[in-house]
Amino acid sequence: MKKTKTLLCRLLAFLVLFAVLLVYVTGMLESKGSTVAGFYDEAKNSVDVVYLGGSHANAAFDPMTLYHDYGYTGYVMYSWAQPMWTSYYYLEEALKTQAPKVVVLDAFGMAYGNTYISTNDTDATSDDFSLLIRPSFTRAKLAFAMSAAQAEHKSVTRYLSYINYHNRWKTLTAQDWLWPFAKAHAAGKGYGPIYTTESHAPQYAVAEPAAATIYPPCMEYLNKIKALCDQNGASLVLTVAPYIVASDAEYDLYRQVGSWCEQNNVAYLNYLEDAPAERIGFDYGADLGDHGHVNWRGAAKITADVGSYLAANFALPDHRGDAAYAQWDSDLAAQQRDAQNMELKLQAELGGLLDAAFADNYVTVVAVRGNLAGTAPYTVTDTMKAHQMSPELFSETNAAALYVFVGGEKVYADDTGAGSRQYQEGALAFTAACTPEAAAVTQNGENICRDQAGINVVVFDRTTGERIQSIAFLAGQGYASYTG
Repeated sequence: MKKTKTLLCRLLAFLVLFAVLLVYVTGMLESKGSTVAGFYDEAKNSVDVVYLGGSHANAAFDPMTLYHDYGYTGYVMYSWAQPMWTSYYYLEEALKTQAPKVVVLDAFGMAYGNTYISTNDTDATSDDFSLLIRPSFTRAKLAFAMSAAQAEHKSVTRYLSYINYHNRWKTLTAQDWLWPFAKAHAAGKGYGPIYTTESHAPQYAVAEPAAATIYPPCMEYLNKIKALCDQNGASLVLTVAPYIVASDAEYDLYRQVGSWCEQNNVAYLNYLEDAPAERIGFDYGADLGDHGHVNWRGAAKITADVGSYLAANFALPDHRGDAAYAQWDSDLAAQQRDAQNMELKLQAELGGLLDAAFADNYVTVVAVRGNLAGTAPYTVTDTMKAHQMSPELFSETNAAALYVFVGGEKVYADDTGAGSRQYQEGALAFTAACTPEAAAVTQNGENICRDQAGINVVVFDRTTGERIQSIAFLAGQGYASYTG
């Protein structure tokens, strides 16, 4: 009897050790970097709104803006090409640690087999990016659902990490080996702004679209998502972010989804339809990052409208000023700084760049050099004058001037052709110099100035010391911008 107990204890110890090692190896081999990992760093029961969906949701929903405007907390639990079965298990995973009052689901996952992404491409992308939640029974159920629901039914063993990622052992890093002890934090809460613009003609929903057939597992899991929300006291809101449809049958598909919402008392914000798109002022010429996703302008409009809807229909708490949510204030400040930096990086016109760079949190270096005689249009000379720099430089054949601005205040100016300045403030340190033949802004031993004949601008973040932009406006090309 004693011997039997000893054997059972040893077997149990072996099984526990094996399970622990399996979980560790699974996490070690997987690709890192998903913002889903940051969800686990959120305090228990601190998230008011869970957003679900694929890259459409990732590009469209900005939880930190709603925290800024209303004090609502939220997180985007997305994965690329997220079908409805993945949305369901991501919600199940979220409900382990959070008790959201509202679940916002982007319905693009209902378009499986009916849109610009083929089922094979959707399945392949989902295979690579769906199993991002932690190893658990929920993740095992997701793997079985992927195997059963996808158009191409693959063996569930396809989704075992040590099979799927077995070749990654060749490129493992310290981050991979230490993953159980590292915390992932996502200040943007799963939002991934797209800072490009792809212009398209306005798109209008057709009155009588071709008929679409909803893929049965999509409807099955939509019903399961609704049931799971009901079981956990969360209200469900469906959305459709704008994109360029592949055929007018997609309008029929989303109208079927709308009928389901009416039958199930679920709110529906379909921005593909004309009236909602007009309500938010969506511009297909400026608000898309590509044919399938909104850019940061479009996201701002959708987020604002979703925020208005949440404020009008749900009594969500305002956490601003609550000490328990101090991390959200820090995350908001970080996101606002990142957004401001990106807005500055997007400026390709001298006046707009200098206007943005003269904000309080930037240090700006302007080095002007070369044969500039007769090269500058009045818009350039006026811009230089308006920003406290000499327009007379553009009558010189051997010009050289160096300016340093802190928060828009000019702290150094030299147009003698031999200007040099060392600057030190907290984490920021650099040396700048300019002659007619060369301009240099040196940080950590590297010249980060573009050093072109014309106007060279380098912008630093005063707090972090990071270079935000280095750009030149070329005298020989009408002062066109250059960052090459």
